[in-house]
Amino acid sequence: RVTDAPPPRPSALEESKKFSKVPFAEPAVFQGLPLPYFNKSHYALRKAMREFMADPDIMDDALECEETMNGPSKEVRKKMATAGLTAMGLGPGEHLKLVPGGLLGG
Repeated sequence: RVTDAPPPRPSALEESKKFSKVPFAEPAVFQGLPLPYFNKSHYALRKAMREFMADPDIMDDALECEETMNGPSKEVRKKMATAGLTAMGLGPGEHLKLVPGGLLGG
């Protein structure tokens, strides 16, 4: 490394393990308070989405997208489509049944 270079950027995995220090930044339901709008499928989707984003390739691409203000790479878009994330953006409908393996594998 060049002597006057800034310190290396933390890996995506290190960044994903950080929690918000802002009080009540997470929704109340995820802090243990009951909320009638959330059910088991919401928790399952949240867990699957966090696991998907924990993939170092996905997280690194996401951080790069934020930095460069560009969209995801072609490889990441393919992974998103395979996981059903692209279909989820279209809203409810028959197209959700066409996702191989279901949404995020479930």
